[in-house]
Amino acid sequence: MSSDLQERLQEVLGSAYHIDSELGGAGMSRVFVATDTELDRQVVVKVLPPDLAPRFNADRFRREIQLAARLQHPHIVPLHTAGAKGGLLYYTMPFIAGENLRSVIARTGELPPQEAVKILREVADALSYAHSQGIVHRDIKPDNIIISGNHALVLDFGLFKALKSSTAETSTSGPALTSQSIALGTPAYMAPEQVAANPNVDARADIYSLGAMGYELLTGRPPFSGLTDEQTMAAHITTAPAPVNQHRSQLSPALSEVIMRCLAKHPSDRWQTAAELHRALEQYDMTSGGTPTSPMTAVRPFRWTPQRIAVAAGIVGVMVAGFIVSTFAFRDNATSLKTGNTRPVTYDQGLEIHPAISPDGRVVAYSAGTWYESRIFVRQLSGGRAIALTDSGEYADWPRWSPDGSQILYSTRESSYIVPAFGGAPAPVPGLDSLTGCSWSNAGDRIACGKIGSGALFITGPRGENPRVVHSTGEVLIPAWSPDDKLIAFSRGNPRFLAGDNIGNLAPSSIWVVRVDGGNPVRITDDTHLNTSPAWTPDGAVLFVSSMGGNRDIYMQRISSARRLQWVGHGMMVTMDFSPERLRVFLTADNRVERASCG
Repeated sequence: MSSDLQERLQEVLGSAYHIDSELGGAGMSRVFVATDTELDRQVVVKVLPPDLAPRFNADRFRREIQLAARLQHPHIVPLHTAGAKGGLLYYTMPFIAGENLRSVIARTGELPPQEAVKILREVADALSYAHSQGIVHRDIKPDNIIISGNHALVLDFGLFKALKSSTAETSTSGPALTSQSIALGTPAYMAPEQVAANPNVDARADIYSLGAMGYELLTGRPPFSGLTDEQTMAAHITTAPAPVNQHRSQLSPALSEVIMRCLAKHPSDRWQTAAELHRALEQYDMTSGGTPTSPMTAVRPFRWTPQRIAVAAGIVGVMVAGFIVSTFAFRDNATSLKTGNTRPVTYDQGLEIHPAISPDGRVVAYSAGTWYESRIFVRQLSGGRAIALTDSGEYADWPRWSPDGSQILYSTRESSYIVPAFGGAPAPVPGLDSLTGCSWSNAGDRIACGKIGSGALFITGPRGENPRVVHSTGEVLIPAWSPDDKLIAFSRGNPRFLAGDNIGNLAPSSIWVVRVDGGNPVRITDDTHLNTSPAWTPDGAVLFVSSMGGNRDIYMQRISSARRLQWVGHGMMVTMDFSPERLRVFLTADNRVERASCG
């Protein structure tokens, strides 16, 4: 039978597609992988039961699928084409490499809370968009979710509407379409109004189904299990499921309440929109235990490791982790500023350096690991788990955000790469071969880079095109653009990777400033102390780390007035980044990324 159907489908599709294999069933449908012969790409072809085809208006079905195909959203798998021909009803969609969420649950059981919440928020985001376009899914369940590239994508949007519309005004002989699960929904996830065949089912039915799926992701079981389909559907109408945290006591009661509100029997008692649910879940996203994000007040005690000893060689005055209470004072001005609310942002084992704050000021990217193996991570400043953007076993450092916050540029020992800010495949930037320590301009139209072993500052286009040398005497490290993109500050001397050092924090060095359009650079520090990690304030002054006072402290040089602002205090300052919000300095101190509010 399988080969007969495949042969019939190939005949219907003609030369436009070549069927490669069958993936198996998906509800009542049969699923095949085919090659689009014109574009040489793989697609998925879903075939509905042949005995349903006579009941469908082929033109109406095709028209509704075309409307659904207009849905364009990062978490929706779009529909391509549809047809009803030769006794077969089918539609096509892109082939997405990934794992079905049903398989994930079968393999792992309940998911970690942060992973479950991330999936729920991404599906809610997709639902919010589809609902705004007038499309209700009607069959949200793990089987219709694909996990690809660490993200959730929803399948079969618009299918119910296409099926319903294409059976209108057709023959009613034979079994009714609504008796088929493909149109009715899936018993374990159906909203009460779906079970009751209420003709006024709306988007809130999807919210109920998403709540039922969330219940299963967090507990390893749907709200009603161990029942027949008929008993399950009756339970959706008459029985309240046990609270989520009754099955998993360590979960936040508040998170349990968010899920249980989705499962309210009356639609008016649920979250009224998917966007509302998305916002309700936000505080639980990227956290480690299903609890709302909150500032951390405790810091792990400092422990010496061989890596820290190597990095800290020659550095004195190491402070207690997480404690930096310092005083700002103008050397030529009596005005003083104080810092407050200093707290750690990262808590993992190993060295954590090169913090870079996102344009919206909410997420920090950083490098973590050892001098010979490190990865790029991002973490919300409000708390939560870190997301790894690069693989282990490699070396990656110096993450820099694109101006729109969607991508991160980072360096390896040989080249530079761009990776999506919250997960995806890194892509090398061909024009940046052998260039490292790169930074985007504030406008995003240029990139400035140094080159290991070469005394040159390079500026290229945003994809490494049209490279030109701005300065070619002395090694250029960690270039930083001024707010108006007219100047670049950089450090010279104290090269990275020297004696196993990957942060340039051991030997004497100096800070220089050069015009982007060329000319001779100007040195703004001495070259007998450690001077490194330049970062511009929003008003055009240069912050940098220096050992001129004995410790690794932060100083500020105003380019126009030559006034210097000194951070007087003790710490192991290594690298820093100034927040776009102007009120926070992000730095590496005691092998941790920390932030300090300034006022």
